[in-house]
This record gives sequence, C-alpha cells and structure tokens, in this order.
Amino acid sequence: MPSPQRLRKSSGSVSKSLGSMSSWQTKRSPYETPGILMKNSSGGALVDGDVVIVDNAEDRAVKTTTTAGMPNPLVVLTGADAGENVRCYPLSGVAVITCDGPAISPGDKIITSSTEKYGKKLEAEAASSLLGIAVSGKAGAGDAEIDVLLLCSPV
Repeated sequence: MPSPQRLRKSSGSVSKSLGSMSSWQTKRSPYETPGILMKNSSGGALVDGDVVIVDNAEDRAVKTTTTAGMPNPLVVLTGADAGENVRCYPLSGVAVITCDGPAISPGDKIITSSTEKYGKKLEAEAASSLLGIAVSGKAGAGDAEIDVLLLCSPV
C-alpha cells in the first residue's frame, strides 16, 4: 500500500498538469451552446428558458407574446432585465422550456403559447411558426418543464 505522502505527491502532479492547461482549453465546455445577443424589449425580466418572439418594431430585439403560434420564436439561453441584452439559443439545439396545456409526448410539435413566456403543443390552431419538437413529455394538463429540440421554422 502506498504511503499517504506518495498519494499527495501524485494528486499534486495532477493538479499541476491541470493548472498548466491553456486558458482556451478550460474556458468553455465543448457542449456549451453559443448564443445570439438580442435586446430584451419585453418590458420585464426574462429568465433562462422563456419563450419569446423577435420584436418586429426594434432591431435585434425580442419580446413576449400572449398569442399562440406566433412567428419567429426563440428561447432565452441567458436572461436579463428589461432593456438589457439576453442570449437566445441559435436556431437549433435542445432547451428546457415550460409548456402548458394538455399532455405532451415526445415527437409533438411545440409552438408559442397564449401564456406569456411559455410553449404549448400544436393542436387545431393555425400556427405560422414552429418552435421545435418535444423530446420529453408531460402527463396531463398544467404547467411542466420539457426538453424541446429547437427548430424555429415555418410550420
């Protein structure tokens, strides 16, 4: 059995080798999603996972909606207060969003909800834009967080 002193030396050399890694190797996880900076013109704070739409009245800005199936949806990656920049997911990736309405199964199409900052399952309504495809589900009516593969494309 090695002495405790040898174990300490061994772990010390591991720490030293990790400490010598270049900063570019440790700054970002290879799975971290880059974001698109957009101004929060919603009038209130936005948090990670909020569903928003592109604001057609202001350049590079997003706002919330209370209309189901709105065009140009995005999901907030890093939230911010009103008037500040938020990071939104690019047009693909997997995001955790809150959905309301009936049960959702993996594979269901997700659109903007009439509940501000939420998504919902595409049902009978006419939607002009798809937010994504559910990759996890929720049982029954009510609010729940689900994983959505973001597509942000016309229906």
